[in-house]
Formats: sequence, C-alpha cells, structure tokens
Amino acid sequence: MPDTILPSYAVPRPISMGLLHDVTILVTMGHGDAKVQNCNAAGTIRSSSASNSASASDSQSAVSTAGQSTSWTNTWWTPSPTPEAAQSTSTTESSTSSRRRKSKTSTSTSVWGWNSQPDPSATSSSATSSSATSSSAVTTASTSIPATGTTATLASPHYVIYSDAWLTSMPSLSDVAGYNRFLLAFWLSDRGAADNALFWSSLTTTERAAVKAEYNAAGVAVMVSAFGATDNPTTMGVDPTACAQSLAAFVKAYDLDGVDIDYEDANAFNTGVAEAWLITFQTVLRQQLPMPYIISHAPQAPWFTSTGQYTGGGYTKVHAAVGNGIDFYNIQFYNQGDIYNDCVSLISTSGGYFPSTSVFEIHSYSSVPLSKIVIGKPLDAAAASNGYMDSATLAQCVKQAKAKGWDGGVMYWEFQKSLATLSMLAVVG
Repeated sequence: MPDTILPSYAVPRPISMGLLHDVTILVTMGHGDAKVQNCNAAGTIRSSSASNSASASDSQSAVSTAGQSTSWTNTWWTPSPTPEAAQSTSTTESSTSSRRRKSKTSTSTSVWGWNSQPDPSATSSSATSSSATSSSAVTTASTSIPATGTTATLASPHYVIYSDAWLTSMPSLSDVAGYNRFLLAFWLSDRGAADNALFWSSLTTTERAAVKAEYNAAGVAVMVSAFGATDNPTTMGVDPTACAQSLAAFVKAYDLDGVDIDYEDANAFNTGVAEAWLITFQTVLRQQLPMPYIISHAPQAPWFTSTGQYTGGGYTKVHAAVGNGIDFYNIQFYNQGDIYNDCVSLISTSGGYFPSTSVFEIHSYSSVPLSKIVIGKPLDAAAASNGYMDSATLAQCVKQAKAKGWDGGVMYWEFQKSLATLSMLAVVG
C-alpha cells in the first residue's frame, strides 16, 4: 500500500489508496473479437512493461497469443421467472451441489441463483435503486433469463477474495474454500490487463475453460477487477463509454463471469466529477454485460458519507442512479485512519469525519440493500495501512450484523494461500 497522507482539507477526505496493485508487466494482446483492449481509440493496442522485484521474471513469459474467444457459460446461474419475461433462454444447471451456504433471504432453489422481480425503472424513470431489491423474490425455480423490464438480485452472501500478487497457476478449490467470488486484479483503463488479469489472459482457451468449469461447479465466480489505486480514469480524461466497452470486450473475450469496479479516483470525487463519469460508465457496462454477468463495485466507505463534502453526491448518488445494475459493493472499510476498527464504527455508527458510513448507515442513508453491502477488510495487517481486524474480532462484528438482518458477505484484500481459507472460515464458519 502507498503511504497514508492526510490531505490539507478542512474536512479530511478518504486517505485510502485502497486496492493497490503491483504492476508486473503491462501488455495487452489482441484476442478473439475484442477490438479494444484498453480505453484508447478502437483498434488501438498498447503495450509496455514494468518490473516487479517479486514477480517480474514470471511475468515476462506469461503472455500467450494462443487463446481464442469462447462462448460464455455459467452453470451456477438459475434465475426465477417473472410475469414480464417475454422470452427465455435455456441454460445448463450444475450437476454438482455447491459447498457454500445458501443465503438466509434467498428463495431461489439455486444457491447462487438470481431472484428476478419487476424493475421499477421500467415504469418510472425516477425510481430509486433501493426499490430494486425491496420486493419479495419469486419462489418458482426456472432457467429462464429475465427479459427487459425485470431486474435481478444475485443471491448473497458474497465471499470475495482479490488476487493481485502474481500467480503462476490458479489456486486449487481447497485454497479458496469459503469463497464464491475470485477476483483477478487488475485491468487498467490505459493499458488493459496487468498482474493477474494478465496472467488469466495468458492461459490458453483450454486452460481457462477447465478452471472455469471447476470453479463454477463449486459455486465460485471468476471475475476481473478493474482500475485499482493507481488508475485514475476520470482525472486522466478517459472516456467512460469507450472504457466500459473495452472492459466488457475483455470480459467476453477471456470467458469471465463478471467484473469488479475498483474505482479509486479520489481527485475526481473531491472535485465532484467522479459521479457523472461512473454513472455513464456503469450504464454502458451493464448494457454490454447483461445478466447473468456479475458487476460489483469496490468503493471506499467514506464515499457514502452524509456530510455533503462530496459535491457530486459521492457513491450515494451513483447508487441512486445505477444501483439497480450493481450486484453488490465490496466496500473498503480500511485505510481510513482510526475508524472501522471496532464493531460499533464498522457496523452501526461510524461517526467522526465520515458519518453515515457504517454498514447499517449505508443501508439507511444511501438506501443500499443490506444484501449488497459486503464488508471489506485486509487479510492481514501488512495488506493495509490500518483497518485490519483479526478473525475473532471480525467474526464478532459479522455475528452482530447478521443478528440485525445483514448477510451481505465479507471481502478480503488479498489472496494468500496460507491465510485466505483459514481467515474466511474463521469469520463466517
């Protein structure tokens, strides 16, 4: 993580640089039908390289040009029907039962299914995003894909792990036991795939298909995470529409289950321009990646504050505008100083410089459904400047939140083979 520096504002801004990636090699290769691999002009392929002391030697040989585009399949998506569904598409259900727990609030017969319901925005352009998840899910299981005019919520809880430190092979299922979302970091707005997003793209089509089949059969989605702490697309003048199209092309070309948006352009939030960029970007991204593709975001918790210091409205504005298309939020409750270090400020009352940013305050003030609020923490103390909680303490906070009706899930930054499974199972059982 970068050094923590408190900005010289009357009211402090978030001091996190969040999910920092160590760029090992920045190479974008043309692939399949994807004409744009970064957010530059269509057809432009840029490549560069940067060394990394821990993994540069591995990354130099990681790029493969042998992969070909394959059709996207998902064996763990089982939506429910709605009256508005005008047509259906047959999908294949997994014959392997998931090892994960079923959501307490989910009524679908699929552990990782979608709960479909009428989309309020289909009849009212002013409907807020919180209404998208307020109605009861239809209980009848089906393999029909909801048509336009319906929305769907991905069943919680979401147990998320980011992987940025260079991989030489995908972790075995035993190494990711306890998780159902494995996020490969990062895809960058100006360069395309880097770090483990690059590693994934370097695998052959056959290798990716084998991993996907194994992970999906166990209920684990394989996703890419975009941007991260060193990428500031709005400040750099990146076009949000072209960027969303490029990212979607990467997801499709490399057979991923979805994408996580780790947008950390702090300057853009501080100047009130991040929100409009994100709203346009998310709108186009969801158009390009309709259900059953997963789209999550990873905002820093203070960007939901009620203080009004973010003149563009912060992530409260983003959620109100496009939250219907965001499946869940991997909220970064760390790297913000002396806050979110105990169960009170994490779960119920944040206080301090960033009021209304605990789990239940984000739900009440920003109208984010509890099922979409994922508690994000560093896996160990070295993974962040502050905000780390040991497993026993975090387990108590999770238990308290569950007792009040929350069951959104837990996110860890970042994957370590020796700690990932032990930590998550210690927290959620």
